[in-house]
Amino acid sequence: LPDFVVNIAQSQGLLQAIVQGREITNYEWFLDEKPIANAANQRTYLPVERGSYTVKVTDKNGCSSLSLVPIVVSTVTSSEEDTYANDIK
Repeated sequence: LPDFVVNIAQSQGLLQAIVQGREITNYEWFLDEKPIANAANQRTYLPVERGSYTVKVTDKNGCSSLSLVPIVVSTVTSSEEDTYANDIK
């Protein structure tokens, strides 16, 4: 088991990494176990694709932990889909 627990909360579509009692210095978000470009070092992430999201955090001592329970995002708002669609054209 990791030294500390990382959870992900979801509110109004926004994902947020939750860690108790640690000073976190880095966040790395993953979609379906692949790193998400431009999502490093952000405590929150707004999903633009459907899939399974996890987050890996590193504290000030260099200890890392991965969220144990992924958040499955099955719907995204149309504006988010439009933004993503424009990025892949």
